[in-house]
Amino acid sequence: MGQKNYKKNEPIRVLYRAIPGSTSVNMDVFDETDTLDSGQSGAMAQFGTSDRWTGVFTPGENGNWSINCTDDKGGSVPKDYSIGDYNIDSVGAGVATVESKVDLTAKTTELSAAETNIRGADSDTLKTLSDQIDALPQTSPPMIG
Repeated sequence: MGQKNYKKNEPIRVLYRAIPGSTSVNMDVFDETDTLDSGQSGAMAQFGTSDRWTGVFTPGENGNWSINCTDDKGGSVPKDYSIGDYNIDSVGAGVATVESKVDLTAKTTELSAAETNIRGADSDTLKTLSDQIDALPQTSPPMIG
C-alpha cells in the first residue's frame, strides 16, 4: 500500500509560476486512467499582476492523477498527485482522536498501583515471591475434618 498524499473528493489547489509576461495559463487535468478531464481543465486565475497563477481540481477516484500547466510564453510544468481514501493529515487526525480518548496519565497511575499491590511494601520482584513460595514446606499441617 503506497502513501497517499491527497484524499479523493477533496479539492486540490494548484499553483503555477508562469514565464514573466505571460497573459494566460491553462491547466490540463488527467484522471487515474490518464484521460483528460475536460470538465476540470481550463484557464487558471492570475494573482494580481504577478507571474503566479492558481487553479483547483477535485479527483473523484483513487489512483495517480496528473496536471500539466502551460503558459502562452511556452512554459510548461507537469505534476503527479497520489490519491486515496485518506491522506497524511486524515491519518494524523485519526491518531489524535484516539490519543484524546485514552487518558495515558490515568492508565499509568493504575498500572503503578497494580505493580505496588503485586510487589507489596518491601517491593519484592515476582521472582523473589516465586522463590519464597517454593521454599514453603511441601507437607500439609495436621487438620481436623
